[in-house]
Amino acid sequence: MDGWSDMIVILLLLIVLSIGCGEQKTPSPGMRMDYTTHLQQGIESMRRAQHEAAEAEFRRCIQIDSTQSAAYLHLGKVLAIQNRSEAVTAFERAVARNPDAVEARTWLARLYRSQREPARAAAQFEAALIKQPLMLDVRKEYVTYLLGGETIWFENQKMGSSGQIMPLNDSRILLERAFHHADKLSDNAINDAEARYLAGLALLRMGDYEAAIERLKVAMQMQKDRLDLRVPDRMGVAYYRAGHYRKSAETFLNLLRALPETDEWFFRTQWNLKQAYDKLGGYPWSLWSYYRFDQRPESTDTPQPVRFTDVARDMGVAKLDGAGPSAWGDIDGDGDLDLLAQGCDTYLAFYRNNGNQFVDISNHIGLKDVDSGFSGNLVDYDNDGDLDLYIARSGWSGPGSNALYRNDGDQFTDVSAASGTNDGGSGFVSLWGDTDNDGNLDLFIANGIAGDGSSNAHYRNNGNGTFVETTNEAGLHFDLGTVGAAFGDYDLDGDLDLFVTGFETPNALYRNRGDGTFVDVARASNVAGSGTLRGYVSFFFDYDNDGDLDILTTCLAGFKESLEGQRIGYTAPTDPAYPTPKLYRNEGPIEGWRFTDVSYEAGFIYAHGVMGGNVGDVDNDGYLDVYFGTGDPDLGRLEPNRFYRNNGNGTFTDLTEYAGMGHLGKGHGITFADYDADGDLDVYAPQGGWYHGDLFENALYRNESENQNRWLQITLQGRQSNRSGIGAKLRLTVGNRTLFREVPGSVGFGSTDPYAIHFGLGDTDRATRLKVIWPSGTVQIVENLSAGQIVNITEPMP
Repeated sequence: MDGWSDMIVILLLLIVLSIGCGEQKTPSPGMRMDYTTHLQQGIESMRRAQHEAAEAEFRRCIQIDSTQSAAYLHLGKVLAIQNRSEAVTAFERAVARNPDAVEARTWLARLYRSQREPARAAAQFEAALIKQPLMLDVRKEYVTYLLGGETIWFENQKMGSSGQIMPLNDSRILLERAFHHADKLSDNAINDAEARYLAGLALLRMGDYEAAIERLKVAMQMQKDRLDLRVPDRMGVAYYRAGHYRKSAETFLNLLRALPETDEWFFRTQWNLKQAYDKLGGYPWSLWSYYRFDQRPESTDTPQPVRFTDVARDMGVAKLDGAGPSAWGDIDGDGDLDLLAQGCDTYLAFYRNNGNQFVDISNHIGLKDVDSGFSGNLVDYDNDGDLDLYIARSGWSGPGSNALYRNDGDQFTDVSAASGTNDGGSGFVSLWGDTDNDGNLDLFIANGIAGDGSSNAHYRNNGNGTFVETTNEAGLHFDLGTVGAAFGDYDLDGDLDLFVTGFETPNALYRNRGDGTFVDVARASNVAGSGTLRGYVSFFFDYDNDGDLDILTTCLAGFKESLEGQRIGYTAPTDPAYPTPKLYRNEGPIEGWRFTDVSYEAGFIYAHGVMGGNVGDVDNDGYLDVYFGTGDPDLGRLEPNRFYRNNGNGTFTDLTEYAGMGHLGKGHGITFADYDADGDLDVYAPQGGWYHGDLFENALYRNESENQNRWLQITLQGRQSNRSGIGAKLRLTVGNRTLFREVPGSVGFGSTDPYAIHFGLGDTDRATRLKVIWPSGTVQIVENLSAGQIVNITEPMP
């Protein structure tokens, strides 16, 4: 074997050998005949579906001779037929007694798969196929499993066989194993079109588009009785990704011609045909309207134009990578904002802002070859005045150790183990906030989405550089798997509450009792949701400027639902279980801090595959706008990110194309920051999916809006409270309005905005009053602030 991915086979076999043999009993010669008789009687009973009788016979065999594998194999089968969990133990014992028991290994692989134990399932498949390489059905089953979109990771995957360190979120490990087995399947199943399709699919996801096209061509030629729609669809995608847009359009058009309008693939193929023709300058005049996607027109009637230009390449931050977060902060103390960018299949990059361009300085500050994560927070956890770095790993990729890097001035030092924050779950969003108001920032991690058994975790900051896990004591144990979460004091009682977005489970709203514990009040507060949506990122924000925090939660809607919303004639469903973003309006103390679902009335009526997002006032009108990053892991899902402008009357309007922000590249860790210090918020939009072949360049959208609205920026420095002022509440009086903001410790897809709060003032040239309520409870008033300035406010000591 050669190549680092082949080390996976060795590691998987070590897992196999770790199954214990248990105590064995050797029979006397006179008992062997009885063993055979009971075994045959058990097999006959099982054939007749007499399961209890069969089980009794097989257990009698084991009593007679516990060294034989066959009785355990058949006992496992009869238990599995009845969906009994003891089947796993029976098959494990069969394998322990006979490592060549291929049938037992195959059964065991399927059971591990059903129990969401992918490392064990893969180990058994690999071992079985080494013993019996011509089990073509089993090999196809395994390849289909690897490529089926389920969460699969391999234990000990960090070190390659040549000793190099590989990114933990690297999909190549899975894809190379899938292609290896699909290729063997093709060699032995000469006339099997699906084998070629599976090999082509693996190559497509690996990013080897030309090789994928060749395999898929063969699969197309081998199809006889019925058109397998997956093959031409994937071929069209491969042509598109390879830049062969005319071939892509031809392939999608031919597929369309074979589809009735009622087929579920029809509108998807219409949409993909449109994307290919868009690359060629638009539809040809001769194309029948029947094949064109009738896209709904977008509103452009806006009194305050919002326009952006992607300058990522010019500024040196067009990082090519997969799904990941971003973060802004002044790490070198020179007064401007620097940028952290992460993504699957790549190492992190730290860009220093030199004024006219950004330069990657990762290698010079102790962050060389640091694995990216699904969350990256620039946070001053030790209150020493500089920003440290926390990375949560590895989300869908399975369990992986998180990392905390302390900023020591000109270098970052890994203090993960020493601090106690190297949580080993499948981390997604990580949040920072002072949940006990002791002046030290605590940590929350959304875990367990990969089904690895990890749970959400809460770590209390001891104030001495160390943390202690307090999840259970705090009442925050949630073992159903979570992607998104947000801190916010929704009931204005002075401590941070926690909203957790449910992934196909109800949401949770944890009210902070103020004594170190939380209680879930989601159902009583009307924010539990349907429990059926694939919930992703969520936000606390005051969208209606009424002085309290509302909740926006999102979900990863299906491509079909997303496309329906893009078509002319779309009728918005009123069903609250329909997969649109959900906006919950806070009704305040009079209604007992209950929420009302106002999604439909507010204009969130379209389904999107939301994976990231953020809120911010990009047009400086005093109302917070919304930008979603969209898509899903399917390489064929080319869905534009969506920008919603807050109209200031409780509604939002989709102005994506008008604003120039409809990137097709799988949006994730979106951040808002005025990186060029010109008084309006710009947007950094990391792109790319999970698979190695789904990488995109990140976008930096410079705000080119030409309105005359004013602005004000407030920077806080805590003394009793945490240094960054996370959790502080700001109430700014502007004319007859009062704008309310709370300083967040993390936003959207594990990302970090600058901690300075940006206020849009509309056409008003000054704010008459700013009230700051610090986490310590200290209240500070500043009067008469002119627009167009940065105001630095330091918390007074008692």
